[in-house]
Amino acid sequence: MRIDVRQFAAILKQSDDILLLMHEQPDGDTTGGAYGLWAALTALGKRCAVQCLSSIPESFAFITDGIDFEQFIPKLTVAVDVADIKLLGDGYERFKGKIDLCIDHHTSNVDYSDKLLLEDKAAACEIVLEVLYELG
Repeated sequence: MRIDVRQFAAILKQSDDILLLMHEQPDGDTTGGAYGLWAALTALGKRCAVQCLSSIPESFAFITDGIDFEQFIPKLTVAVDVADIKLLGDGYERFKGKIDLCIDHHTSNVDYSDKLLLEDKAAACEIVLEVLYELG
């Protein structure tokens, strides 16, 4: 089901124990978007973690270094900049039917999540920024 920025932010505000997923061979868009959301959500007092099924390139260490995530069972799972669940990488099957939200800019998105925030933008981070404004 398609949702807008306001609805997406409202779901995040109402949720705790949030897992943010990045696509394999992460680029700056999925990394920046996921870690940007993580920073905002933790600032709001949410327990949150970011996960990528492949290693994050050293070029993005300035974003990810020094961040440790608490272990928890996610109550909400969000894919960031992931047009198809298969793009999560090896082991993506464990997330089938378990992705609650997806925020994406790829018009080729296959709509695999329960709710989808999809806008035709140059980058998912543009949409993430709109969500961050909505979160306050």
